[in-house]
Amino acid sequence: MQSEHPLEHFTFTHHTFILQPKEKIDPPYFLGNLLRSTLGMVLRQSICATGQQDCPSCLLYRSCIYAYLFESPIPEDAAIMRKYPSAPHPFVLGFDPRPSFDDKLRFTLTLVGKSVDYLPYFIFATEELGRRGLLHKRVPFTLEMLTTSDQEPAYIPGEKPLATSPQKATELFATVPERVGEATLELVTPLRLRMKNRILTAPSFQDLFRNLLRRIGLLSYFHCGRELELDFRRFIDESAIIETKVRELQWKPLTRRSRTQNSAMEMGGITGRITFQGPITPFLPYLILGEKVHVGRNCSFGLGKYVLEDIT
Repeated sequence: MQSEHPLEHFTFTHHTFILQPKEKIDPPYFLGNLLRSTLGMVLRQSICATGQQDCPSCLLYRSCIYAYLFESPIPEDAAIMRKYPSAPHPFVLGFDPRPSFDDKLRFTLTLVGKSVDYLPYFIFATEELGRRGLLHKRVPFTLEMLTTSDQEPAYIPGEKPLATSPQKATELFATVPERVGEATLELVTPLRLRMKNRILTAPSFQDLFRNLLRRIGLLSYFHCGRELELDFRRFIDESAIIETKVRELQWKPLTRRSRTQNSAMEMGGITGRITFQGPITPFLPYLILGEKVHVGRNCSFGLGKYVLEDIT
């Protein structure tokens, strides 16, 4: 009898939001900070029942939808990360900083585990933000459509009601080749992998996989209701055998303005391509899932997005 895959319980949804601005705009290289902060602001203003400025001291902190999504407090009965102020957020915004061939704006939203129930709140916040306007010019826009991973319509305002269901992570790699000896990662948005208080500019496969496995494990525990049944140390040790064949990377500077801290925060990271070679097959399911959940720091802003290419 074949044993269950460690990711069998890991569920998510992945949708593309297609926005139609009401006038021509020139979006910045990276929309992540702006869209994440404004969507969060709209959602908080819309559902906050107490009006408190400080979420952690609010009576509703651990039952509030906004707090769960954007603050993600550690549950009081958690067995891990009890000294940390928050868990990884259960959503990931995705962007392609390359210009599109039309006048529309697009972003993707991945929701993990129980957060998939809150997709309507993101739709509401997006439509409300469209009425208020985007960027410093307050350009209004309309939400034209939500599509699925297969680019099929999942929601069209006024025409098609929302229809979506969670997807199992194991569906992503149901047809993974039996033997893979080489794979290329294109780092689409800045990747920030931290080790010993420094950002890695030339990460090895083990560096990347260690960060990715930890991220997937935490998302599983806090948002999918189960720990990954893996020998993490052994799996990470085994990843050291994978070598770097080609590394074509550059540093992409990026800063964001933090409203809460009233200061500029560094968000730069590496972009480009890395080709790895070796017995990659055991690690491939996690790399494929990583395309949806990203890797490294500030994933909810859209950083750490990569695409797997040339899997042979």
